[in-house]
Amino acid sequence: MSTVNVRDLGALGDDQTDNTTAIQQALDRAAGQSATVLVPPGRYHSGTLFVRSDTTLELSAGATLVGPTRWDQFIPVVNPNPEAEWERVRRHFIVVQDADRVTIRGRGTIDGQGWHWCEAGATPGSWHRGKDPRPDVMVAVIRSRDVVIEGVRLTDPPNWNLDLFCSDRVRVHGVTIASDPRLPNNDGIDISGSSDVIISDCQIHVGDDGIVLNGRGRPVRRVAVSNCVISSECAALKVGWEWTRNDIRQIAFANCILSGCNRGLACYSCNGSVIEDVVAANIVMDSNAPIMFARPIHLDLRRGRDTGRFGAIRRIQVSNLVARTQGRILLTCEDGGTLEDITLRDISLAYPYLEDAEPIAEENRSSQFSNANRAARRARAAVVAEHVHGLSVDNLRLGWPGDEVPADWQIPAKRENGGTRIFRPDYTQPRPCTFNALWGRNVQGWWRSPAAQASETDTARFDLDPASRVQISE
Repeated sequence: MSTVNVRDLGALGDDQTDNTTAIQQALDRAAGQSATVLVPPGRYHSGTLFVRSDTTLELSAGATLVGPTRWDQFIPVVNPNPEAEWERVRRHFIVVQDADRVTIRGRGTIDGQGWHWCEAGATPGSWHRGKDPRPDVMVAVIRSRDVVIEGVRLTDPPNWNLDLFCSDRVRVHGVTIASDPRLPNNDGIDISGSSDVIISDCQIHVGDDGIVLNGRGRPVRRVAVSNCVISSECAALKVGWEWTRNDIRQIAFANCILSGCNRGLACYSCNGSVIEDVVAANIVMDSNAPIMFARPIHLDLRRGRDTGRFGAIRRIQVSNLVARTQGRILLTCEDGGTLEDITLRDISLAYPYLEDAEPIAEENRSSQFSNANRAARRARAAVVAEHVHGLSVDNLRLGWPGDEVPADWQIPAKRENGGTRIFRPDYTQPRPCTFNALWGRNVQGWWRSPAAQASETDTARFDLDPASRVQISE
C-alpha cells in the first residue's frame, strides 16, 4: 500500500458533503506505513483531521480541504501542560500531534473559512472581530518530529494559519499563505517552543504577524528563515511574545522582502525571556501599511509582567537592510535594564514622508509599542534608543523626504494597534516636523555613519542626554 486515494473510501469533492469520516479513514489506513494519502481535485469539506506518524498527505492541484463551520465538527485537542488556561483545550482543523516523519505537500489548498468565525469590523477597512467561541490554529503541529510542509496553500484561517508547537526538525518550504488582512489574528507561521526549524521560499500575505518565534511551551532554538516574501500589516518578522517566559536563541533571517509592514523586525521580551544571538541580513522592506507608528526595526525589553524580573535582548545584528519608511528604528528598555550589544550595519532608510508620533503616541494602548518608554515613543529621530549598551551604528544612510508624498503612500485612513482611533494624515506636508539622526537616553556605543544627518540643516544631528556616551567616528 503506497497510496490511498480518499475517493476510494467515499470522499466526494463536491463542495457540500462532509468528508471527515472518509478522509480520516484514509489517514488512519496510511499511518505507520510510509504511505501517501492522495486528495484529488475538488473541494472537500471536513471536520478536524489527524495526520499520524509515517504519513504523507498530498493535496493535488485543484484540491481544497475546506474547514468546519460548526463548532461540533472540531475535535478538542488537550494540552496536558498548558502555561495558561486558555491553552488547555484547543480546536484545530489539521492536526499533527505526537507524530514522527509526517509530510503535508502538494499544490492544493487548505481553506479555514475564517469569514464564518468573525463579524465585520465597526468601520470600513477596520479589523473584523472574532466570534465567541472561535476555533484555534488552522494547521497545528504539536510535539512532533521530522515534519515537512511543502508547496501547499493556506488561506483564510479562523485564527493563526500554521503553528509549530514544541516540535523538532520541521521544514516549511515553498508554502503560500494568503489571507484577507482584515481577519483577526491570522498570523502566517508561529514557531512556538520548537527547535531546528527551517522556513524557506514562502509567500506570506496576512494582516497579523508574518513569521513569529515565541517561547510557548519551551525555549526556541536554531531557526533559519530565508528567501521569503512577506506582507503583513503588523510585524513581518517577530521574535518574542508579550506573555512567554522561555528563551529564544540562535536565529537567522536572510534574503527576505517585507512589504506593507508596520514593523519589519521586532524583538520583544516582556516576561523574563532571554532573546539572544539573532541575525537579520539582506532585507528589503517598506512600511507602507494602513497602521500608524511604523518601525522598520523595533526592540523592546521590559520587566516581566508575571516574574517581575528582566530577561534580556542581546547580541542582535541587523545588516544590509534597505527600507522605505515613514517611521523610526526604536530600541528601548524599561528603566532598570539594558539592551546589550546591538549592531546596525549598512542600513538605508528612504523617507517618502515623516510620521510625527509626538502629538499622538501617548494615547496609544498597544502592548507592543515600548509602553514603559513614554518619551521614546514620541521622540523625533531616525534612530531612537533608550537604555542601550554596546550600540554600534555603522554606515547608516538616511534619505529625507522631497517636496511631495508619493501617491502610493497616501493612505487616506489609518488604524492603530491596541486602539480604535482612525487617523487621516495630512499628506500635503511631507515634513511636518524635523528628525534628529539619533535620539538617545543612557546609550553607550559607537556611531560611524557620516551619511546620516538630521532632516534639516538647522536641526541638531544628535539629541543625547548626559548619561549617554556615544563615540562618533566620521
